[in-house]
Amino acid sequence: MDMHGLALICLGILLFAGISKFLQKSSISAPMIFVVLGFGLSPLGLDEIQLGMDNNVVYHLAQITLVLLLFSDALRIPIRQLKRAQSIPIRLLTIGLPLLIVFAIPVGGLLLPQLSWLEIIMLAIILAPTDAALAQSVINSQGIPMRIRQALNVESGLNDGIALPFLLVALSLGWATHTEHVGSALLLALVLQLCLGPLFGIVIGYLGGQLIVWGQTNAWMTRSFQGITLLTLPVLALSGAEVIGGNGFLAAFCAGLTLGNSVPKLSHALQDFTETEGQLLTLLTFLFFGALIVPPALPYVTWSVVMYALLSLLVLRGIATTISLYGEQLHPVSLIFIGWFGPRGIASVVYLILVLRETGSLHPLLLATTVLTILLSIFLHGLTALPAALWYSQHPCLQDEQRTEHLTVPVMPVRIPWR
Repeated sequence: MDMHGLALICLGILLFAGISKFLQKSSISAPMIFVVLGFGLSPLGLDEIQLGMDNNVVYHLAQITLVLLLFSDALRIPIRQLKRAQSIPIRLLTIGLPLLIVFAIPVGGLLLPQLSWLEIIMLAIILAPTDAALAQSVINSQGIPMRIRQALNVESGLNDGIALPFLLVALSLGWATHTEHVGSALLLALVLQLCLGPLFGIVIGYLGGQLIVWGQTNAWMTRSFQGITLLTLPVLALSGAEVIGGNGFLAAFCAGLTLGNSVPKLSHALQDFTETEGQLLTLLTFLFFGALIVPPALPYVTWSVVMYALLSLLVLRGIATTISLYGEQLHPVSLIFIGWFGPRGIASVVYLILVLRETGSLHPLLLATTVLTILLSIFLHGLTALPAALWYSQHPCLQDEQRTEHLTVPVMPVRIPWR
């Protein structure tokens, strides 16, 4: 990519910024615009971005994006409040997410027999996390009960971090099968990845929080540098965990969770600092998704791929959600609404790039299925967010203030304030 291509990207960001407030009132979301922009700059368009999917620039962008998202998402979730009054997202995360993965595996085996079982499992995990940025009108709609909005908000904030260990296990299993002692190699990989990373992240999050508090108390740290620490802590967690053999992404997630819950008054003051950086990285990731990942996937889209993508978005998520929320006494319309708004977005894109980096190659059908599911989600969930929020907020089932949908829950910050 030359300076001409870079100039076009910057121009696109500038033009989007100029109409961003207007777009908040429309059904056109930022991911839609930047995926289309990226595709327009791809070899199938103006051919201004000629990098490969496995390019180091693309990988490092995806890596830093995931680290900041995991850290900032975990930072804004107070565990005590979550356990006390957020039964819906807890059920969605602990029951619904695993069920969605389990349900997707036999569907993948039936529709995509060309893939190995390990690839089918990885596909199911990649497409499990949701992205609230694709349905921000729903999260911000004042007509929808706070309990429902916060459920989708919290689920999106934590499920990428919860799905990550499943993906790491699958990748470790694939690596271990190429060694002589499969069992011991797999166990060692899992212990290093799943234990050292989180432990290191907890230490970094706690010590980082205490350092900020100490700097504030003694008037040694300026307010601007309090925010800058939020860029250093997740990167430090990532790099440090990788040095000792742990997983850096899990370390960043646990660092954010620890910092946000050990020093909650800091997390609220520092969240705004990460929003700008996180938004820019997210926009660039969607742009490179449209430019570098979509074009090579399109020739491999088959009817089986289309069917899997539609089932993943329209059926499997709804079934998993309904089962996980059994006993919450929600109206069937609420179950349908929650089941529909499980958009796949930035986490799935980054997980796909991570799998490519770790395995060295991707089966074309795995690539095509992931890309098509994300594309359909970006446009279907984005276009339906405003009308669906309006329809649901005016549905007769919500007029009864005694329904469980209206139970009072703590308000938690939303990841991204724009659509």
